[in-house]
Amino acid sequence: MLTEQTINEIFSNELSWIGNSEVRSLIIDILKTGPSYFTISASSISKKYHPLDEVVEGGKVLHTRRVFWFTIQLCESQGIIGLERDCLLGAALIHDLWFRGPDDYTNNQTVQGHEKLVRTMTKEFNNRKYYNEIISAAECHSGRWCQDKNTVPENMNHQRLIHTADYLASRRAIFTPTIKKQGGI
Repeated sequence: MLTEQTINEIFSNELSWIGNSEVRSLIIDILKTGPSYFTISASSISKKYHPLDEVVEGGKVLHTRRVFWFTIQLCESQGIIGLERDCLLGAALIHDLWFRGPDDYTNNQTVQGHEKLVRTMTKEFNNRKYYNEIISAAECHSGRWCQDKNTVPENMNHQRLIHTADYLASRRAIFTPTIKKQGGI
């Protein structure tokens, strides 16, 4: 479990972007239930996926921050503001919280179907306002690679936006420095 102090140390900037206090409070409560491995894990244990600076200790937090940043950019480009944007920003922060499974065990790989754990592990909050909007977007973040092909998000545009943010954040080419040719640009 993550402490509120740890959450604030890691995501204080991101949480400040969420204007709606009910959404922000829900996201903090969900993050508190997250496994401690989340803060120290690499984004990709196999090192086949994700930028190289994410395949080290703490890489999953960096990846989550990048997904959050891409979510801001995609919301801006599509004119998504206010509560709708806040819910999407919340989904970005929790989308991979249980990527190695439900417990603090030492599983060194991403669990197949981890997308569904975001709902399974947060059932205690399902009566909270905005829960379904946030969880629906977060649990479909793997897009066409989602294990549960029967998942139908409440809002397909939200699902696609979070998937696109996650997909872009995981591309090595985006975070690889450009190498200049000898004598050229």
